[in-house]
Amino acid sequence: MSVARGKKTNQIKVYGDDRDKTMIEAVAAGLDCSEAAAGREAIERLFTELYPDLEWTDVAEGRVSAADLQALAQDEFTVDDLELGNDGDYEPTDRDPARYSTPVTPDQLASPGAKLTWQTLRDAVADPVAGGLWSDELVIHPDRVGARTLRQRHVPASRILAGLARSQAVNGVVRAETLDELVETYAMHLTNRMDDTRGREHIRTEYGRILRTQLWADPRPTSDLYYTSEERYLTALAVVCDEATEVLRETTPAIFDRRVWAEATDTQKSEREWHADVGWVLNAVATARQIVDDVAARTLRQLEITVDEDAKDPCHHFTRLAVSVVKAYRSTVDPVDRQRIEAHHIADKTRTHL
Repeated sequence: MSVARGKKTNQIKVYGDDRDKTMIEAVAAGLDCSEAAAGREAIERLFTELYPDLEWTDVAEGRVSAADLQALAQDEFTVDDLELGNDGDYEPTDRDPARYSTPVTPDQLASPGAKLTWQTLRDAVADPVAGGLWSDELVIHPDRVGARTLRQRHVPASRILAGLARSQAVNGVVRAETLDELVETYAMHLTNRMDDTRGREHIRTEYGRILRTQLWADPRPTSDLYYTSEERYLTALAVVCDEATEVLRETTPAIFDRRVWAEATDTQKSEREWHADVGWVLNAVATARQIVDDVAARTLRQLEITVDEDAKDPCHHFTRLAVSVVKAYRSTVDPVDRQRIEAHHIADKTRTHL
């Protein structure tokens, strides 16, 4: 394990019993480091767990009181409530809005220009009631954000990344790969763990997650698309809902019997082709259930989706449809075939919905 965080000039003494000693020795062995390094790792992990959005320098420089720390640990408020004005890297110019009291405008954020400070960007992506500009349509040009500008503040950082994603979207749609690239470009400096490899992986996972919370995921398990606004998402969702309903209604239960399905499609399906067809239906089941998880019935009603007569609302429609299809699948398809289908012909996300 390689540690490069500066000279260790502060001695921290910790007394423990045999259990504590055995555990620290085991941790050191597992991390391939000294017991002292293992102790520092334990401190850092606990700090990160209690204060995931707080930088240790804010404490060291007296910007956070003991009472604040207790409140943060008990989730009574967030780091954003502390108003800690840390600035990131930026290139000041006479035209940089950050140099004036005039707030940055949406057009300035979306246009090429000098890099903005963390505080300017943070204030820009605040909610309108707090004087910010945040909305589904806010775009941030890549020129406006430095590679080390973001700070460990989940809400503003995720919104800034979302604004950057919108600048790269095509017709309001962006791929997961693009989101991952944004995290790599703008968030990797936020790692503060002793094990750099594990720290970078944590950043990829955590900041990839919070970025996606600001967007709308396509409910299809085989899709890697994200919509940058609710309006664009709902437009696409209407089509997805109709497709899922059609697949589940028109193919089942016939598709679960290979002979019946061959007659229905007037084809001679190989076993592999039949497995693929069944997997296609199961992916539609996952789509239906994901729609129910993601969207309220009231919103679905606005889309004017055709539902079964016995369904109370669109969510009930998709739930009943998914349950009936899965029941037919499990009662009709042989266990050996099910194993092969689920191993080779469905998306990973689909397995959680079966």
